[in-house]
Amino acid sequence: MTVLEYINSKGWEYKLHGKEALLKECPFCGGKDRFNVNIETGQYICNRQNSCSAKGTFKLGDNKKSVEKKENPNLEKIVKEFESLVGKNKMLEYMKNRGISQETLKKTRVLSRKGVFCFFYTNDKGKAIGVKYRTIDEPKKIWAEKDSVMNLLNWDKVETREKLYIVEGEIDMMSFIEVGVDNVVSVPNGVSNLDWIDLHYEWLESFKEIILVYDNDTAGQTALKKTYERLNDTKIELKTLDLLFYKDPNEILTDEKGREKLLNIIKNNEKDIAIPNTLTLNNVKAESENDCIDTQDKTFNKMSGGIRYGEVAIFTGNAGSGKSTFVNNIMANLLNQGHKIYTHQGEFRPGKFKSNLYKIMCRPNQIETFKNEIKDKVYGKINNDIENDIDNWLGDRIEIHGSQVPSKNELIKTMEQMYKKKGIRIFFIDNLMTIQLDTSDKYEEQKQLFLELQAFVKKYNVFLGVVAHPKKNNADLDNVDQYVISGASEIINLANYAIYLKRLTEAEVDHLKEKAGFEASVGACNLKDREYGDINLKGYWNYEVKTGRFLDIRNPEITTDKKYAWENFKKYQDLEIDIDSLPF
Repeated sequence: MTVLEYINSKGWEYKLHGKEALLKECPFCGGKDRFNVNIETGQYICNRQNSCSAKGTFKLGDNKKSVEKKENPNLEKIVKEFESLVGKNKMLEYMKNRGISQETLKKTRVLSRKGVFCFFYTNDKGKAIGVKYRTIDEPKKIWAEKDSVMNLLNWDKVETREKLYIVEGEIDMMSFIEVGVDNVVSVPNGVSNLDWIDLHYEWLESFKEIILVYDNDTAGQTALKKTYERLNDTKIELKTLDLLFYKDPNEILTDEKGREKLLNIIKNNEKDIAIPNTLTLNNVKAESENDCIDTQDKTFNKMSGGIRYGEVAIFTGNAGSGKSTFVNNIMANLLNQGHKIYTHQGEFRPGKFKSNLYKIMCRPNQIETFKNEIKDKVYGKINNDIENDIDNWLGDRIEIHGSQVPSKNELIKTMEQMYKKKGIRIFFIDNLMTIQLDTSDKYEEQKQLFLELQAFVKKYNVFLGVVAHPKKNNADLDNVDQYVISGASEIINLANYAIYLKRLTEAEVDHLKEKAGFEASVGACNLKDREYGDINLKGYWNYEVKTGRFLDIRNPEITTDKKYAWENFKKYQDLEIDIDSLPF
């Protein structure tokens, strides 16, 4: 029996990509679209590392889960150097002064390495997938082992689903455990980083109540608001603790009769999270020029200053100017830097959009060609191996709306879910005309839609790029103005930035070459710039047909040969350390 025959005999749905079958569901954990099988060797892997990570080889007729030990010489060396805190007088004395007993240190699996504390981050089976270090002496230094996944500390030890306490640091977590409250976890990378929500969203939703216990300072209260925004509107009841005049739980524990005080506060000082509608200005951090995000397009960066959270940008242009392709180039560059993106694609089917986006991430010599016999033209395509490589590199960092023609309410609700559930802060809508509106008063509905989109952007401090059609085509770049955008006039008024793109005519190409001394096939003019006040700035690119890249006119060869990060990407390997084998 071949591997494919075996898969078919099980009734598993799959898609073929070269030598691999991508199963619709993992046979072990039920995860969607993350289970790959080599149809020649039978080797399989579930790429949901934090919840499954099944890996092995199908013995035909047997689909029992087999998780292989992943070898990592560096980790093996580290494991041998781990030591318990028994006899480590300096470290035990430090913890004793913080009110933490040796029993709690054992329960929370705190070890030492060369006089440095070590904390283990685990999957749901208790296997370490990350190691974090912290020094005792000031200034405090914190770092993590290479390839570590930093999730909620102690989450695999939480048994109840009634109530969960989330605290800011490891010692605050140990302070809770010290007084007998074990249903507590610590955030991994400081309160300003909310990546742990992405990793644990479904697990967090399993609790009836979550108590957020952040420090009594500006950073802690800012993080409380952001976490609340991400988890609010779920079935979870969200609360916080009134720490009175104390900075954090450990400060309470180390006070006189601290154990009793901390336990009383945990039991009696829960309160609703009140998010005020006003801000004291001296608590607000002034924005700087560094608050913008690099789009990795030199020309567009010069015109716009990059993109910024809390803003809406409009991309418009004549038919065939490459509005969608230009936006795809920006998305590809943002993904290349590790950003997560949500997009609504009303113009193209998901498969076509994927093909267009992935071609931008390829260099010309990586694009294969095929001839469309009906049109009698040659087109480019990516092969299955490259598609798989880009898939593995991207993971789940880009989400596409399931419907090409969603309603206004459906679209905004989904965008809110993507922000809360996945932490996405960059959104693109292509295009505005593919959203269902009440046609009784189209312009009023468009105005209302844009007001709600702006409200979403401001509320969650995200970026939104919107593709909109122009009222008329072929407007001259020297004479185009903001009224070129089709639809309600409020659209341009509510936007923060707007750019008009145009495919240049032969006459315009010749004129540009004579006047400016360079050739270009696409030009652009910015119509609005609320941030800097610069309008009517011009930009030019050459369009590379095979890949769909917009090339820098000054250094086209650099843009043409640009390598995206997927070419150097190596699949993540879990750090599988058996906690039970460590010396406590």
